[in-house]
Amino acid sequence: MNKQLNVPQEELYRLQEEISVEKWLASERAGYDLCGTREYCACCDKREQYPCAKANIRYQMSKQALEDTHSVKTALRRSFKSKLIQNENAQQYYNEIKNSLLSYADVTSRISQQFETFRHGKQCVARINIAGKTLVLYLALTTAQFADGKYRVEDVSDKKSYADTPLKVRITSNRQLKYALELIELNAAQLQLQCAQSKNVDYSMPYRTDEQLIAEGLIKTYTVKTRKK
Repeated sequence: MNKQLNVPQEELYRLQEEISVEKWLASERAGYDLCGTREYCACCDKREQYPCAKANIRYQMSKQALEDTHSVKTALRRSFKSKLIQNENAQQYYNEIKNSLLSYADVTSRISQQFETFRHGKQCVARINIAGKTLVLYLALTTAQFADGKYRVEDVSDKKSYADTPLKVRITSNRQLKYALELIELNAAQLQLQCAQSKNVDYSMPYRTDEQLIAEGLIKTYTVKTRKK
């Protein structure tokens, strides 16, 4: 905080005046004092002469030091739908699972950034997600109901996003798909859902590149800093 700065007094005075004027005008527009709200304010020592100017310089120096020791890379945040679009094998299982879930009366689906949720009114029936390249089904059942080991299931009740669908099933083969469809029937029976009619809708989506999905907003870009070697 009190690191000595090798900056001429004239430059500190000029910078302090510029910051003071900018901050006063911004405070007038905001309707309250913005002192202490700027990024550089964390480097401020009000006991000093020209505190804003020195805080700003220290902040810029620390920012430059971080850039000198870290590199910035662009990373991708993929939505559930984008993962599905780029996974033809998962789409085949997805068609079967979604048709099965929507065959029950008044069950609706909604796709969010993270997963697809199936509801019957306010009651959550199931969720579908993709972990890596694997389609994953979450149901409103518990692992305690399947102690015989026939079904390979996991308990995710400790995860807030899946608290109401705590039974996790990975679908990696036709056999696992068959078991998943059986579990959907048991799930529907437990929730007292009524079967309306069989569904045979093709929900397949053509493959699209990362660039196309970014343009559509289905993949978000963000930057991450990594320490240089």
